[in-house]
Amino acid sequence: MSTHNTSLGLCKLFTDTTYAQNPLRIGLISAATIAPIALCIPAQQLGTVVVVAVAARNKEHAQRFAKKWNIPNVFDSYDDIINSDIVDAVYIPLPNGLHFEWAKKALEAGKHVLLEVCHFIPLS
Repeated sequence: MSTHNTSLGLCKLFTDTTYAQNPLRIGLISAATIAPIALCIPAQQLGTVVVVAVAARNKEHAQRFAKKWNIPNVFDSYDDIINSDIVDAVYIPLPNGLHFEWAKKALEAGKHVLLEVCHFIPLS
C-alpha cells in the first residue's frame, strides 16, 4: 500500500495486485453531486475499485449520471442495488437523515458501507 497526497486529501492507493485483479465493486445509492468527487473520479484513478451501479429517485437522472461516469448498470431502486450480487459495497451520499436507514439495510444484506459523516454531532 502506498500513500498519495491529492487535492481531495490524503488517499491510500492500494497497489496490491489482488485488488487490481478483483476490484471492489461499488454501487451508488443516489446520483448526488458529491459522488463524482468522492467516489467516481478516485475509483477511476485507482483501478482497484469499480463503480458498477447507480440508482436515484429519478431513473432518468440515474441514467444520465451513469452515462457521464461510465457506470454500466442503472437500478430502479436503492433496494435493488443493496440486493444485487454484482455489488460488494455501497456508497451512500444521501442526506444525513437517511444514512441510518440505508446503511442498516445494506449492512443487513452483507454489503460494506461508505458514507459521509456529519461534522458536528451535538452531545446533548
